[in-house]
Amino acid sequence: MLVELDKDQVAQHFGRAAQHYDQHAFIQRDIGEQLSSLIPVRYYESCLDIGCGTGASLPELAGHSALVTAFDLSHQMLETARNQISSERDSTTQQQPDFQWVQGDLDAMPFGTNSFDLVHSNLALQWASNLGTVIEQIGKLLKPDGVFVFSCIVEGTLFELEQSWAAIDQQRHINRFVKSSDLQQSLASAGFTCGEVFEKQQRWYYPSLGLMLKDMKAIGANYVPERQTSGLMTPSQWRALQCHYQQKFGCEAGLPVTYQVLYGALKRG
Repeated sequence: MLVELDKDQVAQHFGRAAQHYDQHAFIQRDIGEQLSSLIPVRYYESCLDIGCGTGASLPELAGHSALVTAFDLSHQMLETARNQISSERDSTTQQQPDFQWVQGDLDAMPFGTNSFDLVHSNLALQWASNLGTVIEQIGKLLKPDGVFVFSCIVEGTLFELEQSWAAIDQQRHINRFVKSSDLQQSLASAGFTCGEVFEKQQRWYYPSLGLMLKDMKAIGANYVPERQTSGLMTPSQWRALQCHYQQKFGCEAGLPVTYQVLYGALKRG
């Protein structure tokens, strides 16, 4: 599962999105809330959040652990998360866990073996250049009896948009997502054989294609490494894209956008 990604470009996309990310990331929040429900209820001495973004999952993780390490590729995302946690601390008298803030690439995480009791990652694994190696590294980061809780979008995500674009031109406008079977094989190869893993198709609806694409751009998820053009559309392309999407996928609820999500809460066997 090797993917050529320009990590500087990925970081820049998410960095530009940091200030307004939360206004547009309702899908990511929904998936994150479902992921949180999979965390086994117990005390974790130390927790790592891979791809923490603006910190939406950090309050939940803080309820499980005394030390939470927030890890992200984007400096701006980390700063936004740090500011939000700081604001919450100022508004409460309750004891809060310790936080550590680490910027870095998930393909080269700067943590030692047996460092964490819980590793959490919501919709970040798809940004790995070598997902199999990343999963192996996560296995090493976990202490014995440690838990890996994750969500990852897989093949089939955004198929409506991919098919609509394919009717317009031959350029790649949507990222290639890992096959669910390949990801599950990597998990098994890394020893993650105890627990639950399942795939779920989830769908949301937009009143217009313009709002859908605006949300994708606003959260920084519009980086496509194989795209050969700037991503700007001509007026005729835009009209054709809207027409195809509406005619093929439109329904009474609006325009659907589908995410194929693999969830897991696993230990090494």
